[in-house]
Amino acid sequence: MKTPIPILLISILLLSAPLFSISSPHDTLLTPSSPNFLTSPNGVFTAGFHSVGQNAYSFSIWFTKPTSDGNLTVVWTANRDQPVNGKRSKLSLLKSGNLVLTDAAQFTVWSTNTNSIPPLQLKLLDTGNLVLKNPNDTIIWESFDSPTDTLLPYQRLTRHLKLVASRSRSNFSSGYYALLFDDDNVLRLLFDGPEISSVYWPKPWLISWEAGRSNYNSSRTAEFDSSGYFRSTDDLKFKALDYGNGVWRRLTMDVDGNLRMYSLDEKRSIWSVSWQAIQQPCKIHGVCGPNALCNYDFPGENAGPRRCSCLPGYKAKNLTDWLLGCEPEFNLSCNAAESSFLKLPHVEFYGYDIKYHENYTYEMCEKVCLQSWMVTGKSPVTTGGQVSENSREMEQRGLVKWVREKINGDGGKELWLEEIIDPVMKGNCDLSKMEILVQVALQCVEEDKDARPTMRQVTWRLLYLENDDY
Repeated sequence: MKTPIPILLISILLLSAPLFSISSPHDTLLTPSSPNFLTSPNGVFTAGFHSVGQNAYSFSIWFTKPTSDGNLTVVWTANRDQPVNGKRSKLSLLKSGNLVLTDAAQFTVWSTNTNSIPPLQLKLLDTGNLVLKNPNDTIIWESFDSPTDTLLPYQRLTRHLKLVASRSRSNFSSGYYALLFDDDNVLRLLFDGPEISSVYWPKPWLISWEAGRSNYNSSRTAEFDSSGYFRSTDDLKFKALDYGNGVWRRLTMDVDGNLRMYSLDEKRSIWSVSWQAIQQPCKIHGVCGPNALCNYDFPGENAGPRRCSCLPGYKAKNLTDWLLGCEPEFNLSCNAAESSFLKLPHVEFYGYDIKYHENYTYEMCEKVCLQSWMVTGKSPVTTGGQVSENSREMEQRGLVKWVREKINGDGGKELWLEEIIDPVMKGNCDLSKMEILVQVALQCVEEDKDARPTMRQVTWRLLYLENDDY
């Protein structure tokens, strides 16, 4: 007498039936061409195959309702770096209790690496968490334990996890920016590029307590609740601008290297930024790529927050992807006598400092660079990495030029930021925050009413001066 094959019960909420039973030892749950999806009981979240390119799919979780532009908001992906073919790829539950995703060649692209006796249940919860449960109703795997670029309410970020941004808005594979706990127990933003790796938030030159963080708690956990209140074991705390219950929110590591909390306006089907880590995007490392300059288009948000351009003599590698930076349009000579230097005032190259020299003239800097070039054989320009026009000195000068033009007109007396600060406050105020205050004030008196910020924009920028590490 043959032993009967055990039945694996998979509890999946489908559009047609709430329960789906599987009887073979290797059964298909979903395929890219299948009309079936897993939907949370509240209808907010959907799990299934999501198109990420021509005949390319990922098994993902997204907000069921598209945004006003027709796009789906994906919050988790199993195989972001290895999409599967639209034909003969499938998500299956093995008799062993392992949930696997295979491509057209039957190669395992992703799995839960679980082992359990039947019956098992695969459920998409109202929180957006996809869970696999054993017969004792114990969760043996959950998507909340393997985030991609987004955290949902009550989803914990721990010492072993990180959020990694997508490569670009059209390329959903892992990019260069990440949110993670560093070895000092502090939650940080990291740029991990092809050539260099560097922390850029909070300010890397600050001691933890100077940045409002603590490194004494080694448990390393962070999460936010349904009201939009975020807190971390390193004492990072903030609230969403629309703090309170009744709003769906997500915390996303965006493709531009900024960490943002979004709130969903369900009536208009749009996501609004309700908090962001960095107010000045040029301070994000690598944002314009190697051999490029990052600058701001004033006045402020209405004109666009950031502008990338190539250094003189360079051209963009790809105008649709500035992370690739710029490449030279000239042949580099190895003869120092045939080389020359270009003066770029108020520009800061990060990541390739040779040495710090105080009170050096332009000519002295040329000599040091040439000596280094002769030794290493590398050009100090082509290895310069991303360039920011908002160095600590530009925090004053970048705005000063605009203030001078606004108040005095071209050719007027140069007005330094310190000159418009009350003498009582000198030495006791944060110049970078004062810069933002002045910028907002001048935007509010623009002659063109369309160039003025809205009250919501003004309130948002002023509220977050308190929590902004920059």
